[in-house]
Amino acid sequence: MPTSSLQMRQCPTCRRATREDSCPDDGSDTVPLLAAPLAQQGDEIDGRYRIVGPVGEGGFGQVFEAVHLATKQRIAIKIRRENKASSAGAAARFEAEARTCALLSSPHTVRIADHGATADGRLYIAMEFLQGESLGQRLRRCGALSPHEAVAIATQVLEQLRR
Repeated sequence: MPTSSLQMRQCPTCRRATREDSCPDDGSDTVPLLAAPLAQQGDEIDGRYRIVGPVGEGGFGQVFEAVHLATKQRIAIKIRRENKASSAGAAARFEAEARTCALLSSPHTVRIADHGATADGRLYIAMEFLQGESLGQRLRRCGALSPHEAVAIATQVLEQLRR
C-alpha cells in the first residue's frame, strides 16, 4: 500500500528504494529515506549542467532532471550520496559503471553522456532523460508479465549483452 506522502522509503533487507510501506520484493517494512537533497533547482553541476528538479532517490544517491548549459539538452544526472573520498571502492565501481554504460548503444539501454564530480567531490553520471515507467513500476502496477512480454524484454536485454 502506498504511503500518504511522496517521500522515498527503503527496504532494510534488500535496500530497495520505494514509496511503499512494504518492500515489493520481499514484503519487509520499509523505513523513510531522510537524506538531504544532494542538489536543488538552479544548482550548477561541474559548470556544465543546471538542475531542474528531483526525479528519484535510492540507496546510492539521487537522480535529477537537468539541462546541459551549452546545448540546452534535457538530461538526467545521477549523483552519489557519498563523495569519492569517503569510499574509494564504491567510487571505483561507480566510475566503472559510467564507463561500461557509455559503451552501450542500443534502443533498449539509456545513453550515457558524461560523468565527473561535483564541487564537493560527489560523483555523477549524466545520461539521456527518459520518461515512462521502469520495469519495477510496471510489475507493481500490472502484476506478473505474460510469457510473451517476459520473452520480449529478455530478448532486448540479451541483444544488448551480445554486443
